Amino acid sequence: MASVPGPKVEPSEAVKAGATSSTGGASGVKPLNSGRTVSEIQNVTNDSADSSRRPTPQFIEGLERCFMHLCEVCLCLDEKTCLAAMKLFRESKRHLIANLGVMGTGNAEEAAHLWYACILFAVKSLSNKTTSDNLEEDTVAGFTLSQILKATKLRLIDFFKEIPQILAKVGPELSSMYGEDWEKRLQAKELQADFYYLTVLFNYYKRVYYNLFSDEGPRGSLSGSLGGGATSIHMRFGWMLFLALRMRVLSRFMDLVTYINGLLAVVIIMILHMPPSLRKFTFEDEAFFKERSADGRVKLVASLCARYHDASEEDVSKMVEKASSMIGDLFRKSSSFRTRSHAEQLAGIDTEGLAYFEGLMDERSVSSNLRIVEKDYEEAYHSRGELDERMFINGEENYLGTLSSGTPSTSSGSKASV
Repeated sequence: MASVPGPKVEPSEAVKAGATSSTGGASGVKPLNSGRTVSEIQNVTNDSADSSRRPTPQFIEGLERCFMHLCEVCLCLDEKTCLAAMKLFRESKRHLIANLGVMGTGNAEEAAHLWYACILFAVKSLSNKTTSDNLEEDTVAGFTLSQILKATKLRLIDFFKEIPQILAKVGPELSSMYGEDWEKRLQAKELQADFYYLTVLFNYYKRVYYNLFSDEGPRGSLSGSLGGGATSIHMRFGWMLFLALRMRVLSRFMDLVTYINGLLAVVIIMILHMPPSLRKFTFEDEAFFKERSADGRVKLVASLCARYHDASEEDVSKMVEKASSMIGDLFRKSSSFRTRSHAEQLAGIDTEGLAYFEGLMDERSVSSNLRIVEKDYEEAYHSRGELDERMFINGEENYLGTLSSGTPSTSSGSKASV
């Protein structure tokens, strides 16, 4: 069947749709039904699905109105982005209506929200990436994937489960608007794998952290994020260091083994800098730290590789070096950093190849250092416009969901030992 083009979207349509201007919008695009959530607007037009889960005519009629509300009020999109999103939605709306009962759990409202999120993700990503390899990418258009999913009340696991099917249906419309190479530029599969990897990595990090360190000490999130108060500052600082390593040192969409090596490097740095009062171990424990130098001091990298990951000592040592260099760059303006050994902190460790930054995680300076690394992440997150990886440490399980398919494979097809 030939593709039926949707109605042309004129600038005046989006503007005339609402009666009052959004206080948060940057473009003056007028919102629709200001003050209501997407779910509330959806319920007004739905009467819910009947026993066979067929959406009512009122629900179908209200789909476009709800999507416009999401764009203009919930996300406060600028006019250009809003028009592009409405154009793609209108041209693909027939696919949504035909598949309302088969997406997700079969609930029509959930299916509509999944479709909304996919449309916005595509517009956000593709509107800001050129088709030429010789041109630099533009910055992201003011909103992120995490914000989209929170506005539509979707879990990441559900979004990534359904997005391949939705993109397959919207493919012709995406090709028409953004070119035949839209799939390569969108990188949805890579982002999906990255989310699965992050889920595995955070569970690995929690297990290692609680095995090595006490959960006592100051708590809270310095970014004001939901749920951060339940996490110790030291645990949060370690995860943020790993996210900084991903951003600053590692290339995007690396394999799982490389990420685990990076996380293990961060754990090694944490062992060096964690206040002794928060350690659950002693370096005299030869069963815990089996690898020793000739004079009996702990070979930290070798011991940790053998205990937690069975990794290549050479690879992890290189990652520790890169992470240490990153820390020096990230905190270079902080007067609390001086690279000299501290007798109590490093007693019993073979320090060859390791770097020590005074005050990195002590109780007097860990809060201010956390502010530095959080600010660095915040800027990068908004420039990329993708997942907010702090959701893991913030305890936002309602937005994450739970993996049920086991450990993802590495790029070589083998399982990572976590």
